[in-house]
Amino acid sequence: MLVNKQDNITNTLVSVIIPVYNVEAYFTQEGELFIIEINPRQGGYKIPEMIEACSGVDYSRLLVSLAVGDQEYWDSLVNTVRTGNPFLVHVVYGRKTGVFSRLVISENLKNITYVEYYVKPGQRVSSVRNLFDAIALCVMRFDSIEERNHYFDSIEQLIYAEID
Repeated sequence: MLVNKQDNITNTLVSVIIPVYNVEAYFTQEGELFIIEINPRQGGYKIPEMIEACSGVDYSRLLVSLAVGDQEYWDSLVNTVRTGNPFLVHVVYGRKTGVFSRLVISENLKNITYVEYYVKPGQRVSSVRNLFDAIALCVMRFDSIEERNHYFDSIEQLIYAEID
């Protein structure tokens, strides 16, 4: 019961009208919705950035404005047609330990909508051991699932870290 009282106090102090939560789900091949998890917070690990990169919707702005009862941004989005294009997220890791020189992105891959670097050229990097060894994150948007799958199969050759 304490959690509910605390949530109510917090919501009152910041005038939150609609709380935020994150649902992770997918559709099965039979078209049935399968819920993976529901969290009482905005989605993490670059989800807002990926949504914006792929749809043009500023997800953080949308959630905050709706939470405080401001419908203006929502109203501006309601009649906007979106394609729901498939996207691909690729986290780049080093193939060996050394000094990061640059991120190589094939000229054939023109679908990148977002890149975030975790290291700078000249920094020492390790070959991949875990998530903390990431060098960069790239988000790509495609016109079809077939196109996305085509690039998915060879993504390690299309985007990689050059290490000296």
